[in-house]
Amino acid sequence: MNILRSVGYAACLTGLLLAVISCSRPEVAVPTLTEPSLSPISTAASIQYPVSSQTPASAAVAGLSLPLKLELQRKDTEDGFSLEYESSDIARIHVSQTWISPEVEEMSYGVHVVTTYRSGDANQSAVQQDAVVVNPRTGQYITYPLYYFTYRDEPDYSLAEGYGFTDDRYFVYIAMWNHSEIEMGYRYEVVKMDILTGEKIVISNQPDHLERIDMYAHCWMNEAGDGLFLNSFGGTLLRIDLDTGESVVNSEEIKHSWPFFLTSIAPDGERFWHTSLEDQAFRLYQADGEPLRDIPFGDNYMFDHILWSVKGQYAYQDYTSQNSDIVERRNNSEFKEIAAESIMIYDQDGKEVEVISARTKDRYVELAGWVSDDAGLEYALIHTYSWKPNEEGEDLYGVLGNQTNSAFSLYDPRRDAYQSLKVTKDKTLLKHPHAAMHDYGPIYAVDIKDGYIIEVTSEGYWVDSGNTDELVWVAADVENGRSYSVQVWNKQPEDGSSAYEALDLRAYKATEGKLLSRDDIRYVTIQ
Repeated sequence: MNILRSVGYAACLTGLLLAVISCSRPEVAVPTLTEPSLSPISTAASIQYPVSSQTPASAAVAGLSLPLKLELQRKDTEDGFSLEYESSDIARIHVSQTWISPEVEEMSYGVHVVTTYRSGDANQSAVQQDAVVVNPRTGQYITYPLYYFTYRDEPDYSLAEGYGFTDDRYFVYIAMWNHSEIEMGYRYEVVKMDILTGEKIVISNQPDHLERIDMYAHCWMNEAGDGLFLNSFGGTLLRIDLDTGESVVNSEEIKHSWPFFLTSIAPDGERFWHTSLEDQAFRLYQADGEPLRDIPFGDNYMFDHILWSVKGQYAYQDYTSQNSDIVERRNNSEFKEIAAESIMIYDQDGKEVEVISARTKDRYVELAGWVSDDAGLEYALIHTYSWKPNEEGEDLYGVLGNQTNSAFSLYDPRRDAYQSLKVTKDKTLLKHPHAAMHDYGPIYAVDIKDGYIIEVTSEGYWVDSGNTDELVWVAADVENGRSYSVQVWNKQPEDGSSAYEALDLRAYKATEGKLLSRDDIRYVTIQ
C-alpha cells in the first residue's frame, strides 16, 4: 500500500449537535487597533470569555482563578518586531494558528490563536485560547479572549480552533465551555468575532450532549465564507450555514480509517476527493455530499489519495503497481513514502487529463510543484529520476537513499504539451521566474518563457510578500549558523537577492511588507 504523505489528528462533534441561536448585534464601544497603547486590552464587556449559566465566572483550578490573563511583551528587532510570552511548568503557551485577515480598510491584520494549558491539582486542568490581533504596519496589537474550560479527564478539543474569515473582519472559530448538567461536562459553540472590536456573535451552539465522541477528520470553511464543514471518522459530513446557524447533514458516507484522513479538500472548499476503502474507489464529491465521479482502484494498484493543485484547477495522484519493485524513498516518522511509476492528472470534474510516466525501467516520477503563469494558469512541474539507496539503509535523519540523474519538464494540461527545462545554478538566467508551489521537499523557481529551472533551496518555504516583482522564501541557513533566513529574489536579475536573519522563523505568509512566523508571533520586514 502506498502510504499517505501526511497524517494528522483532529476531533469534532457529531451531526446532531448544532442548532441556531438567535443573537442580536450589540452596540459596543471598545478600544481598536488604532489606539496608541500597545498593551493587551481585555476589560471590555464584549470581549470577556464565554461563560455559561451553569459555570460560575470564578471557576478555579487548584485554587487559582481563571481565566489566566495572557501577558505579552513587544520587542523591537533589527528587521521588525516580535510579541513574546512566557510559559511555566503549570502554564504552557504556544501559538497554535496564524491567520491573515482579508483587507479591512486597506489593511490586512495578523491573527494569532494562542493556546494556554494550565495543570492543577486533583487531576483538574484547564485550557484557554486567545486571539492576538496585530497591525503589521504599526506593530500595535490587542488580545481578545476566545474561550476557556476546565476538565478532569482530558477531552479531545482539537476541533476548537479558528477556520477563517467571513464578512472580511469576522473571524470564525469553534469554542468550548463547561456545562455541569451534561455527561461530558462541556459544549461547543460556533462563533464569529470582529477582529477590530472584539464583538462576538454566536452562530450556533450544541443544545444536547453527545451520545458518543467520534474522532473527527478534516474540517474546513469554504472560500465564500458562508459554510463550515465538519467531517467525522464515522462518515458524517455536516454543513453549518455561517449566515443563519442552521446545520444539515450532507452525507453519512465520508468515512476514514485510523490514523489516515481520506479526504482531500479543494482550495475553494466546494469539492473534495474521498478515498473509499469500502468501495475500493476514489470518489469526487460536491461539498453538499453529491458524488460526481468514481475511479476504481483496480486489481493491481498501490494507491495514494488524490490531491488538488495549488489553485484547484487540477487534481493528481501517484501510481505504483504491485508488480513493480517497490522503492521506499524516505522515512516520514513511522510512515514510508514509495517512489511512483506514474502520475495521473485530472481536471476539476475528475476527468483524466494525462498519465505521466517515467517511461523507462528503473526511473521514477514525481510532481514537484505547480507553477502559475502571469495569467494564473497552472502547469505541473514533473521530475523524473533514478534512485540510489543508502548502502547501510536508513541514515541518522531517516533518509533511505538519494535521487540521481534528475530531469525536469513542465506539463501544460490545456494543450497536453510538455516543455523540457534546463537545470541551472545561475539565477540571473531566469528572466521571468515563477515559484513552483508544493507542500514539502526542495523548492524550485521556473522560467516558463525561456525554459529554465533552479533549485532555490533544499529545505524551505515559499511565502507571499504581496509584491509581484519579487519572490520571497525562508530557508535553512546552516552554513551561517542561523536556524532560518529570509531570502528576497527581485525579478530584475541585476538586483540579486538579500538575506535577513529570522531565528526560528517558519514562515508561510506575508502581509503589508512583513513576514509572519507560523509558530511564534514575529514579523520581519521585507525590504
